[in-house]
Amino acid sequence: MRRKMIALCDPDSNYLTHLQENLEQRENFPFVVNTYTNALSLKESMKEYEYEVVLAAEEAFKELRKDVGDSLVLLKEKGTKCDADDYIWKYQSAENIRKEILEHCAEKGNLDAVIDECGRHTRLIGVFSPVGKDVQTSFSLLLGQFLAKKKKVLYLNLEPFSGLSYMDNAGEGRDLTDLIYYMNSGKDKLQYKLESMISSIGGLDYVAPAFSFIDLAQIESENWILLLKTIMKYGKYDYLILDLSEIIQGVLNVLRECDVIYTISQREGMGAVRMKQYEELLGMNDLDEILERTSKCEMPVFTNLPNGIEELPYTELAGYVRSVAEEELGLTL
Repeated sequence: MRRKMIALCDPDSNYLTHLQENLEQRENFPFVVNTYTNALSLKESMKEYEYEVVLAAEEAFKELRKDVGDSLVLLKEKGTKCDADDYIWKYQSAENIRKEILEHCAEKGNLDAVIDECGRHTRLIGVFSPVGKDVQTSFSLLLGQFLAKKKKVLYLNLEPFSGLSYMDNAGEGRDLTDLIYYMNSGKDKLQYKLESMISSIGGLDYVAPAFSFIDLAQIESENWILLLKTIMKYGKYDYLILDLSEIIQGVLNVLRECDVIYTISQREGMGAVRMKQYEELLGMNDLDEILERTSKCEMPVFTNLPNGIEELPYTELAGYVRSVAEEELGLTL
């Protein structure tokens, strides 16, 4: 299937070349990029090509207004006098420009430009435990990063206070609850919205977690399950990792959807008592299927726990999680 196209129009050919290369080399960008240094050459190309989005610098923008319509977006610089409802700042990272282009597509509802499905089967991994919450998030992130060395992986954190909202560029004010909103307003817009919100750490794709646990707690379990199935139907990811908490409505129903559940466990102390209570609760509610899909991870005592996310790959915990990832993948990392 032929890929959709966008056009960049700016008199600075060096700028165009670098932006084109940076956009097209990103796997999360679904468009072929054509570049033009003036409006006339772009107009000529429109006899042959149809563009989903046209990004144009000020002078070209003025010339193209009548011909392009609502697919036209201004490449805005400081001091630009041109009045435009839709604009993207010219001098920012290519990653931010990529996200804003996809955001524009989602807002405008360019439904003909839906990203092609890749046809992958997505394995859904849940990470949930009544104990070891701090270790749970570190475990989930490391598992995702190790799996991402060989596969395409998306990580979603559904904890009330993940602390991940403060990572660099984590969502830039948008978070996981926005995906639910867009899904409910039109599922066929969700792919663009998802792509516009994805960031990456250590090769692992993630969406910024909800900042407010109040918003998180109000989302019904049916919406979570529909979101997961929609992302999986999209077919881009080999693995979808859910870092779960009890605050999620219907968390046990979400766990039932998982192919495997990794559970941090302890043999002694209050951790062992909590684990026993959790397992008895599952039995009382006829949810033995969750137990059957559960892989318990009994953590050794670590002396070198991370102070920050960037330190995770260099800890004792990383060595333990690597072995879990290798078992999951069936190969040595």
